[in-house]
Formats: sequence, structure tokens, C-alpha cells
Amino acid sequence: SEPLKRFLFRGTPVRVVCQSMNGPCPLLAICNVLFLSGRLPPPSTTTVTMGALTQRLRQLVSALLTPTSSEQLRFHVQDALQLLPSLHKGADVNVRFRHIADFEPTALHSLVDALGIRLVHGWVVDPDDPAAPVVTPLSYNQLVDRLCSPPTDPLLQQWLDTTPNQLTYYGLACLHEQLQEGELAVLFQNNHFSTVLKRNRAVYVLLNDVGYLDQPGVVWAKLADVSGDFAFFDQNLHPAY
Repeated sequence: SEPLKRFLFRGTPVRVVCQSMNGPCPLLAICNVLFLSGRLPPPSTTTVTMGALTQRLRQLVSALLTPTSSEQLRFHVQDALQLLPSLHKGADVNVRFRHIADFEPTALHSLVDALGIRLVHGWVVDPDDPAAPVVTPLSYNQLVDRLCSPPTDPLLQQWLDTTPNQLTYYGLACLHEQLQEGELAVLFQNNHFSTVLKRNRAVYVLLNDVGYLDQPGVVWAKLADVSGDFAFFDQNLHPAY
């Protein structure tokens, strides 16, 4: 079971699910967006199982369909329902590097598209970077294939080496500019899925690791640097320390 953490969000009591083990769990990031936005009532218990979360999400996704639903939505819902049983184990994601929502289409995108949630990343190549012409046409998987197939382009390896946290300063600026004020989204970074909030022109990451469960004054971290160093904030987005 995963524990739930309570705090105030926009003046309203909320609960989010904490992650008690390592893993790229998109299920928790998506459910926490839905809990914070009020679209899915959180469990009233102190813990919840992955199975119970999956069932809640399945009911919500299934209810999206009406007799007048478009073919596109029907496709997204069917794709999403097939993904849900394995979502707690992770999901296939293949980043592309042109903009914050640039991914190869997968079943995970069908799920977030059906729910109206944006999946974003900050691993965006600066158009002025010397590596941009060789990085831009590629997905991450294609980039790795290129590096494993001599002759390799030194620009590709150099760019990968300078972005070890899967975040660039250009991508960070794009996240700040292109997320909407008040928007809740799912961020993919360092092969992990997080719930993020844009508020007052800043981007905050929800700290749902179980290590923060017993720290009620630590709820958010500001995404402000590519190094991975965070400043911590409380439920009101005031500095925690």
C-alpha cells in the first residue's frame, strides 16, 4: 500500500499518494493531478493500493465516453484502458527534443490526452546550440542507436553528456513560458514521472516521495536549475526553510 499525505491546496484540504518505492510510476503522477484538481476524489483512508488507484482511474476513463464521443476519443480511451493494468510498473516513453510536449506517441499519451492532462519534459535542445541540427530530427532511442553505431557524431555525445538530468536551460525556460498559470501537468525527467504546478510564473514539483510524508511543511520543490538542486516550499508555496 502507498501512504497518503494531507495538506491544503488552493485553500482546500487535499490528499496525494506518496511513492514508497523507487520506480517511474506514472500512475501516481496522473492520480495526483486528478486529486489536486478535484476531478477524482482521493481515498479517505491513510493508505491505498495500486490496484485501488487503477480501478478508480479505470472508472474515470470509462466514464469519458458518451454516445456522441469522437472516434479519436474512443481510440484514446480504448488504448488507455489496455495500458492501465500495467501502469503502476511504468510506461514506455521516447522523448523527442524539439519542444516540451515532444514525445513519440504511446498508450500513455492516449491516457493523458483522454484525461486532458499534459505530459511534458524539459529536455529540449536550444535552437542556437551547435548540436541542434543533429539532435532535433532524433528521438532519444534514435540518438542512442546513433551513438552505438560508428562513426558517431561527437556533437551528439557532447550534448548528452551536458544534459545528465534530462533538462536544459532552454527547456526549463520553455516549461516556464508554455505551461499555463495554475496548470497541473505530468513532468517526465530523469526517467521519472512527477506532478508539477505552474504558479506565479514558476514551476513547482510535488514532493510525493515517502521520505516527505512526515514533513507537513515540505510539499513542493521549485524547478529552477538544471543541476537538480531544489528549493523546498510549503503548501502555500512559501519557502519551507
